[in-house]
Amino acid sequence: MTDPKLSIIIPAYKEERNIFRTLSAITKIHDKLNYDYEIIVVVDGSPDNTAAEAKRHPSPHIRVLEYTPNHGKGYAIKYGAQHARGDVVTFTDAGGDFPPEQFDRYLKLLELFDAHIVIGSKRHPASRVRYPLMRRIYSKVYYVMIRLLFGLRVTDTQAGIKFFTREYAQNVLPRLLVKQYAFDLEMLVVGRQLGYGRIFEAPVEMEFNESTSGIGYGAIRSIIVDTLAVFYRAHILRYYTKHQLQVTSYNLQEGEGPAGASHLPSAACRLQTFFISGGAGFIGSHLCERLLNMGNRVICVDNLSTGKRANIVHLLPNPNFSFKEHDICRPFTVDKKIDYVLNLACPASPVHYRRLAFPTLDVSSRGTKNMLELARQHSARFFHASTSEVYGDPKEHPQKESYWGNAHCYGERSCYDEGKRYAEALIYYYRKDLGVNTSIIRIFNTYGPRMDADDGRVVTNFIRQALSSEDITVYGDGTQTRSFCYIDDQIDAQIKMIYSNEAGPINIGNPGEFTVLELAEKVIALVGSRAKIVFQSLPSDDPTQRQPDISLAQEKLGWEPKVDLEEGLRRTIKWFEESQKSKVKSQNYE
Repeated sequence: MTDPKLSIIIPAYKEERNIFRTLSAITKIHDKLNYDYEIIVVVDGSPDNTAAEAKRHPSPHIRVLEYTPNHGKGYAIKYGAQHARGDVVTFTDAGGDFPPEQFDRYLKLLELFDAHIVIGSKRHPASRVRYPLMRRIYSKVYYVMIRLLFGLRVTDTQAGIKFFTREYAQNVLPRLLVKQYAFDLEMLVVGRQLGYGRIFEAPVEMEFNESTSGIGYGAIRSIIVDTLAVFYRAHILRYYTKHQLQVTSYNLQEGEGPAGASHLPSAACRLQTFFISGGAGFIGSHLCERLLNMGNRVICVDNLSTGKRANIVHLLPNPNFSFKEHDICRPFTVDKKIDYVLNLACPASPVHYRRLAFPTLDVSSRGTKNMLELARQHSARFFHASTSEVYGDPKEHPQKESYWGNAHCYGERSCYDEGKRYAEALIYYYRKDLGVNTSIIRIFNTYGPRMDADDGRVVTNFIRQALSSEDITVYGDGTQTRSFCYIDDQIDAQIKMIYSNEAGPINIGNPGEFTVLELAEKVIALVGSRAKIVFQSLPSDDPTQRQPDISLAQEKLGWEPKVDLEEGLRRTIKWFEESQKSKVKSQNYE
């Protein structure tokens, strides 16, 4: 049996009324995800029926451990960690204070930023926490206290939700002595002393449960005593580092990282603001969503010529998200302070840019210049989504960033190919002559949920035709090759590039190479369709091969794709099927 990816530890004491509901909420969410997990309920000498209620749950992912007498939350977490088999370990309260929908987001942040630990912060500007006033006051006072005593650059140690690597659990947790109130703080202090300094603070959603989260003056006194004890052991006795355990992590100071890793966004005292053009498009909407989930403010601008409001409608209720329908080729100003300007505005499929040839040239020139000027005015980092089309029909295979390309400047695809090449030249001079902090990635074929079914791209064409039992149209003889990058991998790379100091250009794509005919056969098999493959003449200027060399992305960003083609197609087909069902239901309702 293979080890799970995630171990969720739940320390439980007198939780017979809450534990079954909490377990149901967690399993409901995690059963839908694409990785294995385990839940370890540690019943900490509870005199009630907590253990029986936990064992009553039917999920095969749950293990219940129990002992007597009660030793406190810290001991229970350490006990659970000894039995954890996951690559990543977390613990959460048994009372269900933390909606489990956010757990996967924390796991992705840990992996994306190569962090040692991700902690939920009630004081993060993007957190949504229903918390009594007195608890807020206590939290603020305690924050000041730990800054003075330990110099920890975190805004909250006590939120009760943390994700860390198994190595962190194995090397840090055995040293901890606090059994209850300052356990979370002790974990961060010891981790830092052992060199585990890469801490990412993330926004947290939290529902205050009065029956399990109350705090009295006795508890406050115990918190202060435990905190001072941690200070005494850490800085007077040097207890935690006297008998070194084997630590195989990077020897880091806070904020530093291993070669090739992205810079961790600092613990923010204010929301960082991202201005994203083309944010209602396929890729742009995923980038907006990811940045919001990381606790940022996003200003999305799109003229909806190819983007869709439906791609971002689920983001509109978020108070940190705003949308403006606007063409960036027209002048605009932004009053709010902008930290990052991300330029994804441009038609990106042959169907669209042939129909919108002049707007495509316009947005690649005037639109890009306006975005660069915005970045210059705000001293913001500028990020530009370029394309593998700058290589044209390449004579080099696979394509490195140093390759100058073989593009046709006077043809059907030239509005897009040459427009993107001009944009890169413009960005080069804004960086070289005007000192703008710029970055460029070159996107290779990317696919996934929210693709436009009628955009004419090969993945969407094949899926739409297979689901409708139409003949699959292959242009040419199908031997031309492509590489396909799943959207989640693409967004991971973009986030890493945005937070890095790299200028680029850097290729972002999946180096796995498939013929168009192989892709058609995979789609037919995964859909279970009886569709036949028919061949038509190859469009002019259609490249015969396309494959990225991603060695630069691996070296500079520490990135490589994780989702293989079959798994990515399976997820995309599922989304198209659900989208079709929703349309049918909507039509029937009307």
